[in-house]
Amino acid sequence: FALTIEPKKLAGIRSIRMKSLKMSPKSAYSNLGAIREEVNWCTKLYRTHPQWTVLDSTDTGIEENCAIILKHLDSIGVGGRVSASDNPSAI
Repeated sequence: FALTIEPKKLAGIRSIRMKSLKMSPKSAYSNLGAIREEVNWCTKLYRTHPQWTVLDSTDTGIEENCAIILKHLDSIGVGGRVSASDNPSAI
């Protein structure tokens, strides 16, 4: 699996994280141009691996993406010990 996100959303998340970690506002970490480059690089990488399922995390929480991954792993018999009783919110 691979994750992607809209650059503007990631910039907002990183900006909040920078403030909470007291990082310099001049850091490229939340720079929209730099983030666009990162996302584009990832998109190109994902295209070279068409067997990867790409999940867009722009408007979904970690719980929803985890549920998708767990369902897929279960469907191919890799689910192992993960069950609804382990974490009901992820199913």
